[in-house]
Amino acid sequence: MSNNGNTVQLVVTPPGPFGSTLIKRMRARTTYGVLVEIVTQANHSLFMSVPFIFMSSEIAAGPLVAALNQAVERSVRIEIVSTIESINNLKIALPRLVAHHSVSLLRPKGELTDSTLGSHAKVFIADEDHGYIGSANLTDFGLTNNLEMGVMVRGTIARSAFGFWKELEKLGFLERVEK
Repeated sequence: MSNNGNTVQLVVTPPGPFGSTLIKRMRARTTYGVLVEIVTQANHSLFMSVPFIFMSSEIAAGPLVAALNQAVERSVRIEIVSTIESINNLKIALPRLVAHHSVSLLRPKGELTDSTLGSHAKVFIADEDHGYIGSANLTDFGLTNNLEMGVMVRGTIARSAFGFWKELEKLGFLERVEK
């Protein structure tokens, strides 16, 4: 759907054997494909909020991580908001990416546990202009097995979502994490 340069498109991680049928019938996009596209199209900045990150060897060797590595090579500024546990998982799985000077790590401020995440939002925004807002975590289940749903957005909605996170940072809800 498009309206004055704003677009919204359904994005799903379909459940198992129903995947291709659902995607075709609903004219939807796959979560994994949309995330790869967003990262690949980022020219200046990429904002990612995802509470659970677990990189299996398949995901770590796949196109999403390749796109992230290419983004830092293009000097795209990447900000990742997650839980401290998931940030530590990311440091182990992708140490070169995390160590890159253009990558910043943030987490919701305070004493949080997995049961009190501080944020459950899953958001990817590239260049403050286009992105994904949905339910999928960066895990095998979130990208390939679970039923997940979201939207790919362009225009005002993406800018508003990005602005929301910047306001949270200004207000002190988010804090930087040492690499």
